[in-house]
Amino acid sequence: MSARLAVSPEAEELVDVFGAELVAAGLTAWPSTMGGARAFCARYTSPERFSAACVEDQLRLPAHLRQFACWLMVTGRMKVSAEYLARADLRLGTVAAHYHVELHARLAATAALLGSDHCWVAAQWNALAQLGALHGVAPAEVTAEQLDTGGTALLAAFARPGHPRPVTGRAAPLSGCGRPCSTPGRPTPRRGSTSRTPVWSEGPSGRR
Repeated sequence: MSARLAVSPEAEELVDVFGAELVAAGLTAWPSTMGGARAFCARYTSPERFSAACVEDQLRLPAHLRQFACWLMVTGRMKVSAEYLARADLRLGTVAAHYHVELHARLAATAALLGSDHCWVAAQWNALAQLGALHGVAPAEVTAEQLDTGGTALLAAFARPGHPRPVTGRAAPLSGCGRPCSTPGRPTPRRGSTSRTPVWSEGPSGRR
């Protein structure tokens, strides 16, 4: 049996929260999964240390550490760059759907009312998860201002020469997160809202 990795009390608490949220999401906190979380914390003493690392170092993150890293991203605990999101192929939308069930269901229901298909919903939800990771916030906390600036940064990153995948379906600009828009890619402002108001502010947000 391998020795238990020593991590700081703060990291220990974070790993415990991760395990609890895995179970709450209906997933299994396998020993290998929890070991990967502890290994991440031993390698990067805080989420901020990973955020500050160069992209090449971030891309070398071993596969068994990625589940914890993705959880940090989709719950607003760690921000990453647009370049990293474009190159890492994290499929954050799939991860985020486990931890933001109600928000995902509301987006899908709104899209269905507008006649959008499953592929469109998946692309929009993935883009929302990426925008949250880019700004270090949970998907429900992404503001219209962050949607605009972050969407531009993601589109530029995915469009760079040599990128292995096309932009379409990977970082598609959100059209108001399923809301009717006055201009493509820009949500219709609600009465009393500002560019700093979360796009989905009327529903549950953040970590559960």
